[in-house]
Amino acid sequence: MIRFDKYVDELIGALKSYDCFGDTSIIRAYPYKIKDTKLSKVVIAVSFGSVDARSNQIDLDTLAGDICVCFNIFVPLNMDNRAFSDILNKICDALKFKGIVGIAVDKIKINSKVQAYELDATVTFRDEIFFGGMDDE
Repeated sequence: MIRFDKYVDELIGALKSYDCFGDTSIIRAYPYKIKDTKLSKVVIAVSFGSVDARSNQIDLDTLAGDICVCFNIFVPLNMDNRAFSDILNKICDALKFKGIVGIAVDKIKINSKVQAYELDATVTFRDEIFFGGMDDE
């Protein structure tokens, strides 16, 4: 089950616990502020993209559907931009237990503000969805 109110934090925790991301900064994307600072290491900023939830069964309050999560990946210009395929493979490997059903990736671009290559990827997960509230644990 996906806990909507805690999902991004769960994904960040799963990525941080994955040994292959040792020197990578994994952060929550909000508030998204571009700092005019040259990046010295890989940064992955994680945020919600969209949610598509529908009733799972007739007469039940359970919802199921897809949650799209955005991964804004920044690689310093002094590194090889071919690192993106390795980073995406690591993200998918670290999160495969969460029910990945789709991945969309934009073109690599140069972000001059932080002097880094940037790649935006959206990963779609599918499961039952719980939005949280007063009666949750």
